[in-house]
Amino acid sequence: MQTAIRQINPRKLLKLPYNSSSPQNYLLAPARASHYTWRDKPDNHPPTMSLVILANVCSHLQNASKARLGLTSVPSTNMILTLSLALQASGFLSSVTRGGLTPPPLDALSTYVPEPVTQENISTRRLWLGMKYYNNEPVLSSMGMVSKPTKRIWMDVDGLGRIVKGKEAGFVKGLTRPGECLFVSTDRGVMEARDCVERKVGGMLLCRVL
Repeated sequence: MQTAIRQINPRKLLKLPYNSSSPQNYLLAPARASHYTWRDKPDNHPPTMSLVILANVCSHLQNASKARLGLTSVPSTNMILTLSLALQASGFLSSVTRGGLTPPPLDALSTYVPEPVTQENISTRRLWLGMKYYNNEPVLSSMGMVSKPTKRIWMDVDGLGRIVKGKEAGFVKGLTRPGECLFVSTDRGVMEARDCVERKVGGMLLCRVL
């Protein structure tokens, strides 16, 4: 029995419900209309487990800031490392150090040399992040996911430009609060949205930090 294929107007794709049981499992939005795209398995994307780990890291860093911790550790993955370096470059973290289960000495973070990674200790590798405070208040007060493991949100340069200017792009709200940043996973690594607009690259929206 043959099933008839119904033609769909590409500009009405945004009104379709997200169907996780579909064999293709994606929604594409016209770039000029909303500047964003939903995809389940694009050609170049972080694996689902990476986004699950990132969600845990976002919650962990929020709690570490509220607890006024000076140093905290997160899993050592390539995406978490590049995101941590981007957070440090944006002023949210004071230091990023590779290490093991034992924290590095606070007075020698700049000169600390971790032990080499081997097959025996690779599972215990951690990233030790120095939390930052100003006037006894945490610099990083909130950190939340934008893309989810079941719904990744990709945005082009035009959409990121609208967000940077404080306007909405699709259902993604703009950056309206002072100091708020949006981090994007691109083919050049994890970058802040303003840097993406300056370098004219798009990518997958990871998280918002304030």
